[in-house]
Amino acid sequence: MLLAFLPVVAFAQDILSGGKVTGNMQVDAQVYSEDSKLGITDSTLNYKKFGMNGFANILYTNGDFKAGIRFEGYLNPLIGFDPRYEGVGIPYWFAGYKLGALEITAGHFYEQFGSGLVLRSWEEWTLGYDNNIYGFNAKFSPVNGVTLKGLVGVQRYFWEPYEANNRGIVRGVDGDFYLNDIFKSMTDAKTKLTLGGSFVSKYENPPTMTFSRDSAYTIIDEFGDTTNWTKKTTYEYNLPHNVGSWATRLNLATGGFNLYAEYAEKANDPNATNNYIYKKGQALYSTISYSRKGLGLFLSAKWIDNMSYKSG
Repeated sequence: MLLAFLPVVAFAQDILSGGKVTGNMQVDAQVYSEDSKLGITDSTLNYKKFGMNGFANILYTNGDFKAGIRFEGYLNPLIGFDPRYEGVGIPYWFAGYKLGALEITAGHFYEQFGSGLVLRSWEEWTLGYDNNIYGFNAKFSPVNGVTLKGLVGVQRYFWEPYEANNRGIVRGVDGDFYLNDIFKSMTDAKTKLTLGGSFVSKYENPPTMTFSRDSAYTIIDEFGDTTNWTKKTTYEYNLPHNVGSWATRLNLATGGFNLYAEYAEKANDPNATNNYIYKKGQALYSTISYSRKGLGLFLSAKWIDNMSYKSG
């Protein structure tokens, strides 16, 4: 046991010596008072006269090793922020290591595939939005011009710990291929072309959904008398446990023009948002821009049909 433990101690000493620690901290606080003209009373304020949102980040780097942690406190959450954030704790920590062309992260991380049609994990403090993924993330560049990503984890839901039936598991792979770097014949070309693709699957264990509907019937007998009665019909929905989605994209740049287009599609995903319909989802996002000295033009378009895609 001692011989097995010694390499771990040596590795720990190596990553601690010569390291660099950085960080930042922010506290936002407000004091609230009643205002009868605006209809603000103690009850509308929920008797909370003071609100505070704060965080502190600490980041440690040493060569190819990095680790970080974020402490957050909402005492009480500022008005306009979800009250479910109330409390203090550590909702974000990670450790990562880069070994040549491979980079691995364990813990919490943010990731985005393409423009984010099928996967986007991000944080915006001023909006009170944070859906970081807790799990494992890997990036691999086997050859020049190729970047591959793979991840598995669960997304943050306020302070709730992960349990088998309360949140979905996210799994995804992504690839970017810079053709000008891959093919030597295109290295010096003025036109730059990048292709990419993603696949994301979410696993959930949804309960069996049942719906009842009353149907009215009217019977007229041979004497002209009518009888009204109703019949209750029960429907059972077998919701899918695994829902997959995929996307493909391209980016073309030449001269001052740049064109980006991404198309995504998801499988049947009946849920409360789409009124439990069994229908595939589709989305298309495209941008075109032109820039030169003293002039810049940008146009974007998005088309979505039943594409709301959440991890649970």
